[in-house]
Amino acid sequence: MGRESQRTDRSKNTLHWVVFALILAAGLIVRVLLLDRPVGLDEAYSFLEYGAVSPLRSLRDYSATNNHLLNSLLMHVAFRIFGAEFWAIRLPAFLFGAATIPAAYLVGRMAVSRFVGLIAAGVVAFSVSMIDYSTNARGFAMVAFFSVVQFGVGLLILKQPRAWLWGAYAITLALGFFSVTTYVLPAGTISLWLLISIWIELNGAARITAILSFIITICVGAALTLALYAPIWTRSGFDVLLDNRSIDIYSLEYYGIDTPLWMNLQRIVTFVFRGWALPAGAAIAALMLMGIVLHRRVSSHRIPVLVIAGIWALPFMLFLPYVAPMRTWIYLIPLGGIALGTAFAGLAHRTG
Repeated sequence: MGRESQRTDRSKNTLHWVVFALILAAGLIVRVLLLDRPVGLDEAYSFLEYGAVSPLRSLRDYSATNNHLLNSLLMHVAFRIFGAEFWAIRLPAFLFGAATIPAAYLVGRMAVSRFVGLIAAGVVAFSVSMIDYSTNARGFAMVAFFSVVQFGVGLLILKQPRAWLWGAYAITLALGFFSVTTYVLPAGTISLWLLISIWIELNGAARITAILSFIITICVGAALTLALYAPIWTRSGFDVLLDNRSIDIYSLEYYGIDTPLWMNLQRIVTFVFRGWALPAGAAIAALMLMGIVLHRRVSSHRIPVLVIAGIWALPFMLFLPYVAPMRTWIYLIPLGGIALGTAFAGLAHRTG
């Protein structure tokens, strides 16, 4: 009986890794096939203005929000090594987008179980929006990647708040902002989730120590971000980072609306569920919400991160004087994938 059980466990384990390998391979193949598609206007502008020039110039120029500094830097490296090939200028986005698949698996596994990891990896691998921005020479795939990594580091901190984990959290925070300044949304979401989780899940001296470490880490992350953007703000001031004129095309006046809330919500749904027929998209959205409800039954932590995502995003959706571009919400795709997996795990736990 014991040997039979061991054989069954080995078979299940083998099947699990085969499924993960198939998800990863399929996700990579789809992305590779799109690396040589025609270049879009924003990609061409980003490459010509920032990727094809010296980093000494591109890292000092924030005349347009198209300059995603980390992507511009890595795109320049790829251009210098491989030339001005379509696939070459998209290589940084491709690598970060591809890396988000196993990252989502690992974080889903840490958050709940390896089954949830598979679901999260599958969502990232086959999401139309994730595929698109993994083969688009911009910095949004990096935002998705660093969001997942930051959440994963936060989970590890809750289990055992070691100094090197706090350091990794600060570095991830800074690199996320170095990718795109709209990283304020995932950074704030995960940091607020971590702070609330520390307060709820830790007690006594451990809680106080963790909160102090959190404050120091956020300060260090902010300092690193300022250092990375120093060539810009020392030359042009902070206003250029906070009030860029290129967002005027998304202004409320442009759309003839008084508040951006409903249009932002519509854009989130359109972007996250892009490519799905309405019934399928509605079913997946319902399951993600169910994952929030069933979270406590199966998760290693108490607070669903998607709840905090909504709380953190609400003031931005209500009070900013413009509608956020759809790609701003790319970080919700892997987090939503974890919630989707949590729903299935919670249902299985309930029926089991």
